[in-house]
Formats: sequence, C-alpha cells, structure tokens
Amino acid sequence: MSTVWKFIRIIGLYAGSFVLCVLFAAIAMKPLPDELQVLFAMLLPVAFVCWYESSRNARLMTDRARRSSGFVAIPSPDEPHQISNKELAGRFDEDLGRVAANASEAVRLMLEEGRRQAKVTELVPKLAPQPRSSSSQ
Repeated sequence: MSTVWKFIRIIGLYAGSFVLCVLFAAIAMKPLPDELQVLFAMLLPVAFVCWYESSRNARLMTDRARRSSGFVAIPSPDEPHQISNKELAGRFDEDLGRVAANASEAVRLMLEEGRRQAKVTELVPKLAPQPRSSSSQ
C-alpha cells in the first residue's frame, strides 16, 4: 500500500507544482519566449519532486536507523528542566486528587440526573389522562 501512496504523493506534488509554475510563467515570465516558459513549467516541477522525495527518503532512513538502534537521549541530571522524584510524586498526587474530585462530581451529577428521571417517570402515569370506561353497556 505504501507504493500506492508514494505514487499518489508524487503525482499530487507534480500537479500542484506544475500549476504554480504555469501561473508564475504566465505572470512573471511574459517577456521570455514561449518555449522557455514551457520548459520552466515542465522541468522545474520534476526537479522539485525529485528533490523532495530524496530529502524525504533520507529523513525517513535516519529516523528508522535511530529507532532501530535503540538510542534514547537521556538528559543529564544537571539540566534545569529535570524534575526530582519528590516533585513528580507531588504533581502526580495533585493530578490524582483532581481526577478523583472530577470523578466524584460526575458520579454525584449522574445520581441526581437518575433521581430526576425516576421522578419524571413516576409522574408521567399520574399526569396522563385515564381512559374513560364506556358506560353505555
């Protein structure tokens, strides 16, 4: 499937850059002969797509190599953004407290809503008009 996406990406890049080059050639390159404008509009998108795909492949290869090597950058303890274990535990406790408070509030609101719904369902049969019995018989 990646070959299909690569083909679609290349065609889309070429089409988009071709349109931009044609507009640029029509607007900014009027004094030049038409042949040069056509060469510009046809060859510059090819060069752009080739450059983009080669730089993209190089970037992907370095990313894959970095991931496969298992290299993980570990910051040194001297860096100022390093968080101590006590600070981390304190933040975790604060976050846990906020989550617990939000959860208890949500449970309370759900219970209140359930009670309101129960009251409404109890009142509906009482408020509904009772069917009249036929007294003709």
